[in-house]
Amino acid sequence: MSAEKKGQEAEMSTGSISVSDTLKSARSGVRSGIKTSVKHTNELLASLEISATKANSNFVSRMSSLGRQFRYVASRGARMYDVREQYGVPIVAGSATVFGGATALSRGKGPGAVVGLMAGSAAYAAVYGMPNNFGSKGFGGDEK
Repeated sequence: MSAEKKGQEAEMSTGSISVSDTLKSARSGVRSGIKTSVKHTNELLASLEISATKANSNFVSRMSSLGRQFRYVASRGARMYDVREQYGVPIVAGSATVFGGATALSRGKGPGAVVGLMAGSAAYAAVYGMPNNFGSKGFGGDEK
């Protein structure tokens, strides 16, 4: 070491503690602070992961039970739709009566009859379907 450096080091040292010892203790304090903050951060992340896992498992179990209920209702609806033609007359008459009656009460007999006719026609089309040749031939047109 040069004489100047030794002189500077001697000036910087105070008593028995030198600057390098002070830097070492500061570094070790910073390192221990970093280690402590990393430890606390990891603990926090672990607790957040546990709570998120619990929330996800609750959500998944709730959704799976709702999915089972939906599948059950959908299968019952599909079975009801398959046998809809057995109940065609009550469905058509009920639709015409309900919609036509409600309209007749609020608007009068004429609009009620028109709405009832439209509702009955729509219900008939929904229950029995439309014929394949509907509208292909004109009224009174020539048939081939």
